[in-house]
Formats: sequence, structure tokens, C-alpha cells
Amino acid sequence: MTNIEYHCVDVVEQGFQVKNADVAILDMGTPWLAIPHLSHALKPNGMIGVFIPTFNQIEKTYEALQNNHFDLIKGIELLEREIQLKPGAIRPNTRMIGHTGYLMFARFAPYLS
Repeated sequence: MTNIEYHCVDVVEQGFQVKNADVAILDMGTPWLAIPHLSHALKPNGMIGVFIPTFNQIEKTYEALQNNHFDLIKGIELLEREIQLKPGAIRPNTRMIGHTGYLMFARFAPYLS
């Protein structure tokens, strides 16, 4: 892949080390603390993707996105369920011991009031 830069820093303490990025991906316990720093890192209409493991984190992240000029905010739940692989009867397993996680996506819209 070309034209991709990876940065691994404490964005809550140091902010983001880039300007005019097209996208930011966050996988951290407190993404709502990093979101205010994105106004200096993302270009207008830049996108953010966040992986979050709990509902409480979704709520705090959603509020931070709303308060920092993001729109088109979307949340998605991810579920894992095995597939029964049996000739003539391929289907999801009847019983599920699942794992869930959540993704959030939004667009940086600094022109919003």
C-alpha cells in the first residue's frame, strides 16, 4: 500500500502528529478524549473509525463526536457466530457463545455550527 502513514503516540497527551489526514482509526479505551484533537489532524470531510467494546464507551464517544463537529455518525455492533458445516444443512450454529464489539464511523464537518 502506498500513501499511508502509521503513527503510534499517546494522542490524549500529545495530540495527533499529522495535519490534513483523510482518516483516523482509533482503538483505545477512551476515544472520546482523543476526538477533540482531531480538529487539528483531519481535513474537512475526513473520516474517523473507532473500535469500542462497551455501550458506555459508545455513549461517551457519540457525545464527543457531536460536540466536535462530526456528522454522519453511525454505530454498528459486531457479532461472531460459528457456522455449522454439515453437508445439506449448512447454517448458523443453534447455540451461540458470542463475542461482541462495536464500530463507530463519522465525518469531520468543521463547517457545521
